[in-house]
Amino acid sequence: MKFGIDHSNNDIPIEHLEGIPAALAVHRLGSATSAAKRLGVGVATVLRRLERLEGELGCRLFDRLQRGMRPTRAMERIVPALEQIEASCRDVRREVAGLESRPEGVVRLATLPVLASSVLVPGLCRLRARYPALILELLPASAVVDLEGRRADLALRLSRPASGDLVARQVARFPLGAYASSPLAAELASCPPSSWPWVDWAEEMHAQPESMWLRGAVAEPRICFRSSGLDVLLRAAVEGIGVVVAAAPLGEGYGLTALPMPQPAPEGRLYLVAHRVLRHAPRVAAVWDWALGCLQQGGDG
Repeated sequence: MKFGIDHSNNDIPIEHLEGIPAALAVHRLGSATSAAKRLGVGVATVLRRLERLEGELGCRLFDRLQRGMRPTRAMERIVPALEQIEASCRDVRREVAGLESRPEGVVRLATLPVLASSVLVPGLCRLRARYPALILELLPASAVVDLEGRRADLALRLSRPASGDLVARQVARFPLGAYASSPLAAELASCPPSSWPWVDWAEEMHAQPESMWLRGAVAEPRICFRSSGLDVLLRAAVEGIGVVVAAAPLGEGYGLTALPMPQPAPEGRLYLVAHRVLRHAPRVAAVWDWALGCLQQGGDG
């Protein structure tokens, strides 16, 4: 028995529009599991939303394979239209955010874990006292969080954004250096850096300033441990696993000893970043100013 598709009404019910983020996430990441993690929902929810959207469109958007999901020709053709809808939804949210009259609601700030715990958390009492209607959500992450996709409202980053409608302010400058635990530093004092054991960023994060400097200063560094978390790298150095390239305030703050390097270290920079449209929304502006105060006062903010 064949079932015909009713094309008499081509409108997608608004309750089924949630299938659009699901479809785009699966298309970009290649699997329902990865899409579910990105969207913060269960795999079953992603599949259910996809099925509803496919039912409304009257065509299959993905071939379900053992090792993921492959977009069909229909999906490839409608991706630009779906991305346009996605962008329009973002614009609506930004316009509404711009209508706020006072700081209230949730603000998500992505930052390095070590900054979250040592600089921002000590200043939370002042933020709470001044803006009791604000809810700050700190997102500790070493990787760059997508502000364009509203994964966060603000971010503290080690590099200035190269693309996107974002505004950035340099909020700190600091020297980079090679740091190790005191016992390991004493052991390596008479050895060349090429023989030192190094702890470094994970391979997909080699664009980090610390990792780039290491590869410029040491021809073939002997990497013994990798991580995508700066706090993990610093803790590994504390445990004597190897030498870490880090900002001087962080290396000293973890009780590490600086090691001399043949090549002068560059300065690291820290940037506070927000989407241009959201930058002056009252809730975002309040957290922006508070974060600046925390950084200027060393966490007493």
